[in-house]
Amino acid sequence: MTKRQIENTTSLQNDERGEEPKTAEQYKEGFHNFQRVFYNAVDPVFLISGQRFFDCNDAAVVALEAENKLELLSMHPSEFSPVDQPDGENSFDKANRMIHLALENGFHRFDWVHKKRTGELFSVEVSLTAIELDGQPILHALWKDLTVPKTLEESLRTALHKAENANQMTNQFLSQISHELREPLNAILGFAQLLEIESEHTFNRTQNEYILEILRGGRNLLGMVDELLDLSSLETDTIELQLEEISVQRLIADSIKIAKSKGSMSADLTLVVEPMIENIDLIYADYDRTRQILVNLISNAIKYTKGKGEVVIKCREMPDGMLRISVKDSGCATSAISRNQEFDPLSAARVDMGLAISRNLVKLMSGRMGFISSEKPGSTFWIELPIIAGQQKKFSKEESSQAVDLEVQGKVLYIEDNLANAALMKNFFAGSSAITFLSAEDAEEGIEKARKEQPDLILLDIYLPGIDGWEALKILKTMPETKDIPVVAVSASASDEDIARGKVVGFTDYLAKPVDFDKLTDIVNSIV
Repeated sequence: MTKRQIENTTSLQNDERGEEPKTAEQYKEGFHNFQRVFYNAVDPVFLISGQRFFDCNDAAVVALEAENKLELLSMHPSEFSPVDQPDGENSFDKANRMIHLALENGFHRFDWVHKKRTGELFSVEVSLTAIELDGQPILHALWKDLTVPKTLEESLRTALHKAENANQMTNQFLSQISHELREPLNAILGFAQLLEIESEHTFNRTQNEYILEILRGGRNLLGMVDELLDLSSLETDTIELQLEEISVQRLIADSIKIAKSKGSMSADLTLVVEPMIENIDLIYADYDRTRQILVNLISNAIKYTKGKGEVVIKCREMPDGMLRISVKDSGCATSAISRNQEFDPLSAARVDMGLAISRNLVKLMSGRMGFISSEKPGSTFWIELPIIAGQQKKFSKEESSQAVDLEVQGKVLYIEDNLANAALMKNFFAGSSAITFLSAEDAEEGIEKARKEQPDLILLDIYLPGIDGWEALKILKTMPETKDIPVVAVSASASDEDIARGKVVGFTDYLAKPVDFDKLTDIVNSIV
């Protein structure tokens, strides 16, 4: 690129802006600045005119492993490219199309695969910027080498593939181990049970104790096999849950029956089940997994209540619409040191890995798990799971039910993929007969339901499968039927940046999880 060309281009740009013509010294300074930027750039830079290169820097020569600059000038981009690009389009045709788009729009960026003189292929990100030179349009082409990012991406993909294969092999190994252990356990437990049936008339008291120990040990080993498989499934996200309405009374009764059948409960120990809260019996959870959790808690409580004592099971409603089921023993206190180890599957403190599995299962069901302990004998382990709407007591305002404070009527649509969260929100609105509550499990269903039902307010989760909340809002705001419906974000991601972004993109308000029902009430009253 010549000094005269720079001067002509700069003069033309000054005339168009109505500026005073530059002096010769200013032209000279501008020319030298351009030269320094163009020729000393670390990344390859080209100038394109008439679909061919007419200048480049040394970095371009090095990138293509050419002998010198002259070898590259007057060449078409496709001449040092493979015949076709990775998408299958011919390199010559695609290069011309990219050049046309850049000249038409002023700028265009895309990925490209080039070929060195040695035949080695490499990927670059090409940025084409349209400029004028001597009154003619040309393109400034900047390359960014993608070899390292592409290599890193491939390495990450390979590592992910290896990890997935490792998880699969682990699951297969554990399944095989489970099968190999269950076969002999079947014989051990089966024959031990037959001996137990004949024990009353055939064996003496000491021999009967031996039989009970065989049964107890075999059942414990079988439980450990099941827990090992559960732990593996939780760690690899392959466990499946069947969430449904389940009866708490039935759940507790079945759990006690199974815990007692394990045979470790002494005659001096008492199991106490406190009366249930009036009109509350249904929770939203997986029945088999919740029973497994309670059996584990009750069995541990029985195990660690030495001699004469009692295990107390009780339920109570929490302020946020969850039901707490607690199991209290009167055994040795949990030391402060071991508190952080309670849920560690490898910890030898007080409990086995069943408690770690229980915590993860509760979390998958959108619940919580914890314990209360003191220096005095006895510890209380508890779980909290969502209460099903429509079965609660009729609250008065003194009892702080937020739903009865709603002063409006209309339709509210909640788009949420977590069914427990949806049940919790349904529970909130169940207290108001003037509000029609609608729900959808993903953005696609929610957008269609919003179009058809025309709700007065949409509550939208941000992290949805498929189309997320940000994209769903864009779609809702472009549809004539839904563009004027207020949309409130409901998300566990509620940093200052998230909330600011929400207001910029068009959310009417932004609610953080766990939801503050006082704030939700105010929002509904002000919008609907």
